[in-house]
Amino acid sequence: SSMSRPPTRRATSSYLRRGVGDPALTYHGISYGTQLGAIYANLFPGRVRAMVLDGSVDFDGNVNGHDSQGATVPLDARQGVATALAATFQQFLSDCSAAGPRCAFSPGDPKAKWAVLAARSQGAPVTTVDGRRWTYPEIISDTLARPTSYPQLAELLQQLYDTATATPELLNAVTGSEPLPPETGDEPYLANRADSYSAIQCSDSTVPTDPAVYSRAARDADRSEPDFGRIAVFSTIPCAFWQGHDADRYTGPWNRRTSAPILVLNSSNDPATPLQGAYAGASQLSQAPVVVIEGAGHTSMYVASTCAERVKRDYL
Repeated sequence: SSMSRPPTRRATSSYLRRGVGDPALTYHGISYGTQLGAIYANLFPGRVRAMVLDGSVDFDGNVNGHDSQGATVPLDARQGVATALAATFQQFLSDCSAAGPRCAFSPGDPKAKWAVLAARSQGAPVTTVDGRRWTYPEIISDTLARPTSYPQLAELLQQLYDTATATPELLNAVTGSEPLPPETGDEPYLANRADSYSAIQCSDSTVPTDPAVYSRAARDADRSEPDFGRIAVFSTIPCAFWQGHDADRYTGPWNRRTSAPILVLNSSNDPATPLQGAYAGASQLSQAPVVVIEGAGHTSMYVASTCAERVKRDYL
């Protein structure tokens, strides 16, 4: 591969390292930042002083796709996100049931109540009492990454179950963001997070460009994970139409011997970067032990663990 030759461009992290006068890089990369960290470590293996990859992806699977998956399997599908979403949410329901009155969604059978809600909410957006709209993927996917919002999620689900609507204040608390305004025909441009994600992810990776691939993958995912399958597939469908391409994107190798071991952290129930992907990514690096945080949520930012924080800080 052409990327096995010495790179002709310098990574941004190299400029940041030199800007603060550090002879080697100290790095804490979160979520997609783990992909960037792995790239830096292999471009500049002798410049790694300490590197934590927190909520880690399968690097080769993400960029290239294993066994020619890149052009035939959507990004999150080849990371196993649908299964991770479903497992995280089932853990939430089990924990809610065990918590009893401390969880607002616990009365009755939370799993049976969820089945009713899922059937109801997948057909149309949730409408708040003031007329604003929320989609099912916004409520569920964004929330599961942040276990600190689980008490509010339980309240929201109970509210939706009882009234089929929700207060905007509770939705804001659950998702950590403002919803779209009411349908006016001229909605303002609110944020560019989704666009920047596509600009980076779709350009850095080999992706399917045929929309029919996503439709087939969504049907397959729905068969195994009915509530979450298509969410995890269609989250990256902008890549099917993305026009930008990175001519010298990094595609490997991933196993160059670094000047220090790399620490990989991942929660046991991570809905965005599943644990098996973290193990796969770590196995591709030359020396990268994995520390598993027993809990649900995306990265150590959201899974409260004094043990994991101590490991991370001692290593750094």
